[in-house]
Amino acid sequence: MPRINEENVEQVLTYQPPSSDQIERFGLLRQAFISCAITIMENVPEGRERSLALTKIQECRMWANAGIALEDLPP
Repeated sequence: MPRINEENVEQVLTYQPPSSDQIERFGLLRQAFISCAITIMENVPEGRERSLALTKIQECRMWANAGIALEDLPP
């Protein structure tokens, strides 16, 4: 994923329509994250730790998706 700099800030912060290959990879990731979240909810008691684990899954999904969406931008 490119770092934001003065030359690419507009590109990085603008919606990038996905290609069909990217759509497929987004779907694969989504299913993996859903499976992980369900496993955590079924096996970790409710509480701060479970909540934080689920938040980290959301964060991880966001960054993984951004990595795919921005892969074709120059570094």
